Amino acid sequence: MVENHDTLNESLRALRNLISAAYNLAPAVVITGLLLAAIVFAASLFFVEIKMGSIILLIIIVSIIVYAISKNYGEATVALMAGLLAAFTVEWTWNKYVVFMMALLGFMFFVLLIGSIRVAAKNESLYREAALYVSVSRHKEIEKQLVKISKSIPDKLLGWTAPLIMDK
Repeated sequence: MVENHDTLNESLRALRNLISAAYNLAPAVVITGLLLAAIVFAASLFFVEIKMGSIILLIIIVSIIVYAISKNYGEATVALMAGLLAAFTVEWTWNKYVVFMMALLGFMFFVLLIGSIRVAAKNESLYREAALYVSVSRHKEIEKQLVKISKSIPDKLLGWTAPLIMDK
């Protein structure tokens, strides 16, 4: 039977851990980034109607994600400019806005679903590889032990538990 996990709480915990780690590394950058995001959000909603403001905010977030993944300023700038130009050339009615958001949310749902399946498969592969590294003869038992240990840890991080397995 598959356990039902509170994925929203886990996601929020991961986001909090990410912001906390970034703050510990560079506090000024995190504070500046959050203030800049709040200013852009407030300005977008103040100077344009909510439909256009939410589209602009979405374009900015996607451009930041493109930069974070590719580490290429040029690609992120092109994504931002193309998105803004497209957003400003469309006459946004509520019908177009709803269709756009539904298409975007549907796309994001399936992309996240496929990504989650890939991450789960990678995790299973890592458990198997770690178990084989520890002992080829009893790798199935060790793999089950690794899965059990990782599920008992609040953040689902297995890195520091290796000594527990090695001692047995």
